[in-house]
Amino acid sequence: MNQGRRSFRNPFDIETPPGAEGWESMYPSYLQFGDELRERDERKLWFFDQMHNPEPLYPFDLMMPESWLVALNQYTTRVWNLPTALGIEHRIVNGYLYLSPNVIDDPAAIAEREPVFAERARHYFENWDEIYDQWVAKATDCIERLKAIRFEPLPEREPIDTVLRARGTTTAFDLLTSYSRYLENMHEMAYYHFEMLNLAYGAYLTFLEFCRSHFPAITDDLVARMVAGISGATPGSASGVGLDDNDGSVLLHAPSKIVSADAIARLATVRALRELIIAFPRAIPWPLPSSSQPQKACRSNDVR
Repeated sequence: MNQGRRSFRNPFDIETPPGAEGWESMYPSYLQFGDELRERDERKLWFFDQMHNPEPLYPFDLMMPESWLVALNQYTTRVWNLPTALGIEHRIVNGYLYLSPNVIDDPAAIAEREPVFAERARHYFENWDEIYDQWVAKATDCIERLKAIRFEPLPEREPIDTVLRARGTTTAFDLLTSYSRYLENMHEMAYYHFEMLNLAYGAYLTFLEFCRSHFPAITDDLVARMVAGISGATPGSASGVGLDDNDGSVLLHAPSKIVSADAIARLATVRALRELIIAFPRAIPWPLPSSSQPQKACRSNDVR
């Protein structure tokens, strides 16, 4: 961050670390900052995705973030139809992955999307336990099918059975189909990952806003501990404030049934954003920044 102007560095001005020259040739052009979208991209805020990808990405490993990008954006825009969100975008600088949200700020568009989202979110919240049990079964099945995939070494020559049965395909084809199933399995699990995640974040945000409005001194960390079920937090008990016998910190006893589907229209992924660093790392030796090296970065909740 530029402390004098309280602004973040322009992504087009980031230096390339010594030894990483030519890194651009390893990544597709659509994942890099370019002149075609320069004016637009310079106005957006880009988050260094340190939580998921703290190290520079190997080009082959791009399949993972590109997979979850599709799944996340599909659920954000085409499944839940979030009133104020149009998914996120990826960019790579010096091998590091950056994200930026696309926001809807047109009141008419938001109003058109709100009832669609409310209807769909309400169905999940009103049937959460049943849908969650189904989710566990789907995810478990996906994992078991992944475990069953086998990659056998190719023989020096095809078995005689390939000829005698006039099979038409070969063991190389078997290898390719196994790899295709492996990729399909990864894409499928990415969808399951986001099926309930953003709704849970929305419920968390609604609960957080409730706590802030009724208890202005409450901290985000304390609310997170309540949701996680840390000792002393007893959702469903009488409303009030008490002390944790373990460490003396204040713990709120939350009233039950705080979150409603209607309130979730204000959904935002606050908890996720807290784990992302807003800014670009300083030009540092390739490929991994040392934990002892200072970086020009700050947490999202440090910005004022």
